[in-house]
Amino acid sequence: MNKFYVYILDSKKFYLYLNFKLLISLEKAAYIKNLNEESCFSIRNGNNDALMLEKSTISIALIGDEECSTKALLNSTIVCKNIVDALDLLLNKNRLIATLRK
Repeated sequence: MNKFYVYILDSKKFYLYLNFKLLISLEKAAYIKNLNEESCFSIRNGNNDALMLEKSTISIALIGDEECSTKALLNSTIVCKNIVDALDLLLNKNRLIATLRK
């Protein structure tokens, strides 16, 4: 059985999915689509995560000790060094707005 964790932040109900290690790329993307991709965000770093990152409204690629695939990097909205930095960014609305500002 695959494990995942869901976190709800503020009243906007952004969903964070972690530990999809056993799911293949198309399953991950379909999962996000079924949840309403417009209210989802995802954090991952592998080739098999690229479609999920592309489908999510906000996606964060992690470049940590495990490194990050080019596909994941190109399909992400934001890049962070590690999961702690990514979660801190999501919890601080002003930092997130500043990062996404065009």
